[in-house]
Amino acid sequence: MHECQIPAASPDRATELARLRQLARKVALVHGPSHPRMQELAGVVCTIADQPAQPVDAATRERLAALTDRFQPWPEACGSVRALFTGLSKC
Repeated sequence: MHECQIPAASPDRATELARLRQLARKVALVHGPSHPRMQELAGVVCTIADQPAQPVDAATRERLAALTDRFQPWPEACGSVRALFTGLSKC
């Protein structure tokens, strides 16, 4: 299990989580019909982003990994999906 590379109390963390929330919402909207897990992923990301000072617990990290196939985008994934998965792999 890895630790988040962005400290929980860091202002950069809040900024990064806000960026990931926007990406997750966009990905869910665009890709949700063909990749239903993206809807659930957006909900998890929004929950994390709502509490930027809280570290992401092990169960949530495991859920993120499961929803993203261990942060591996599907072959034809767009740049937004790739950026989202890369960002989430660091949280």
